[in-house]
Amino acid sequence: MKIKKFLCLTLTLAILMSIGSFSTQAADTFVMYYSTDNVTWTPVPNFAPETLQYTIQLPANTWYVYLRCDVPTGGSAAYSFRNSENNFSVVGDLKKPEFGLIRIQRLIAKTTAQAAIPIKGGTVDTWIVYKEDETLSDNSEYKLVFNSTQPTITAFTNYISSIGNMSFMKGSQVNNDNRTLIDSNASTSDNRAWALANVSENLLGTSELLLPIATLDSTACSAETYPVLATFTTDTPCTVYVMRPNAVSTTEYENWTTLNDGNQGVATNSTYTTPRSYNSYTNTDYYGIAYKWVCNTGGSASAPYMLTDPGVDGELSSTHIKGTSHLNYVYAKSFDVGENISIGNPGELGGSDQDAIMTVLIKWHLPEPTVTVTELSASSTTDATTITATNTVVKSSPNQTCDYEAIAAIYNDSTCNELIDVAVGRFTEGETTLTFNKSDYGDDAYVQFFVWKLGDLKPYTKK
Repeated sequence: MKIKKFLCLTLTLAILMSIGSFSTQAADTFVMYYSTDNVTWTPVPNFAPETLQYTIQLPANTWYVYLRCDVPTGGSAAYSFRNSENNFSVVGDLKKPEFGLIRIQRLIAKTTAQAAIPIKGGTVDTWIVYKEDETLSDNSEYKLVFNSTQPTITAFTNYISSIGNMSFMKGSQVNNDNRTLIDSNASTSDNRAWALANVSENLLGTSELLLPIATLDSTACSAETYPVLATFTTDTPCTVYVMRPNAVSTTEYENWTTLNDGNQGVATNSTYTTPRSYNSYTNTDYYGIAYKWVCNTGGSASAPYMLTDPGVDGELSSTHIKGTSHLNYVYAKSFDVGENISIGNPGELGGSDQDAIMTVLIKWHLPEPTVTVTELSASSTTDATTITATNTVVKSSPNQTCDYEAIAAIYNDSTCNELIDVAVGRFTEGETTLTFNKSDYGDDAYVQFFVWKLGDLKPYTKK
């Protein structure tokens, strides 16, 4: 086969979360590593065994950080994290939630090596406890503070500020870990806290505007008195999702898209026994469950059962949970930078806190990764032709990945009027290889190479 010319196409691709993996092995020296994509690992800079705290600035738009260690034989490392009490953004009439709720948001959670640690409010505190000899009690506790600049609200007005506060948490606030609070104004004497879990994959990693449940549950917050609950603008394009246990009854959401019109997630178990992380629903991509935890917000006791998987035990339900609310009405609308975003009163909020729950989630639309094919090459055997595309990828967030399809098309000549053959495979950053089961395409064969997110392709409809 003789291919005279190649055509390289540069395409922008969509955002996905990176998963990745790494094999940890015993080492001669203890070394701490961090990663923003769970693939490329960086040693903690300027590490010295006697220095116990480090502050690390991550690239902008980092949603998750990952930890691992090289541990000498006989030693051990334990991992934990918590969100800072200063995570909540205060803009306009936004307020920090009551201290009791901050405590719940800040409970130290144990984690494991290479597990995703969400970065909320632009910062997260993490700890690695290293034991040189795991059979002994002596240890070294290292604190790693990670910071990242994240999209946020740029202006805010709370129209119900006289009867209830609101709070905003930027970054990766929504995760199925029982730490996603959805009530902005529970009192410090209250021993209940509503937390969001079992959230559909499409909504994980979003930011959140917390509303005051007790206020929404009062007759003072009627749609006639307050047709609009809040307005705000943002510094980044976004899609806003409003989640409710009941359908809206006002006209405030007429121009929004209804993503879920009452479908409760199929395969959820009884009220109290669904593991908090379960979200593999067969009938909807937009759904979540709010759990009303017994959490001792005003006391000194923590609530470790909120942080253990599955987090809910049917036999302990009367001790740990007093109710649930299925958020199976979801409305969405996309907005540009600086565009006014109005959160309307959905109406019929009173009756009970289960009925009044309403949460507002924000998914940020960052510039999509740009893939540039820098070189195409071809090689042939007696019965196959291999096309190799060398490429570079520029990302706007280290948590993005290019999980896409690559397509190589061979035409009869440079006019590309006649398609001879097509090969499809997975796109790989750095170098992608596609193979055709034929070696001779003629002297004038011409190749085009494409990178596509196939889910974005739509069938042609003749008008």
